[in-house]
Amino acid sequence: MKTRTGFVSNSSSTSFCIVGVSSPYAQAIAKKMGLTHDDNSYGTCEFDDGLIAVFSNNGYSDEDEDENDASGSVELVGIVADEILENKSVRQAAEEFSEMIEKKYGIKIDPVKVGLHYGEASNE
Repeated sequence: MKTRTGFVSNSSSTSFCIVGVSSPYAQAIAKKMGLTHDDNSYGTCEFDDGLIAVFSNNGYSDEDEDENDASGSVELVGIVADEILENKSVRQAAEEFSEMIEKKYGIKIDPVKVGLHYGEASNE
């Protein structure tokens, strides 16, 4: 039996499973990251530091302050679940995610607010 890990993509959607947070925390992190509409080409975006952003509304929102800022359209921010959950519990992964966000972006998030999120993001 074949097992797929990480993101699975086809022409219409991208499946994801992350340990992370939803809005408003996700939008605050995206703002600190300087997320732009150019970063969002397929409903999800993976960054060099391992963070994943999942967009709603194909990356555009009335909450965006200017035409390049995409933070208002971010629904979730997290890290790929299969990588971090290989040798940690969800609780440990949530604590690690919270520490990482506080160190990198100065945003304090109670690990209780961090969860396992999964779904599909439209590429269209």
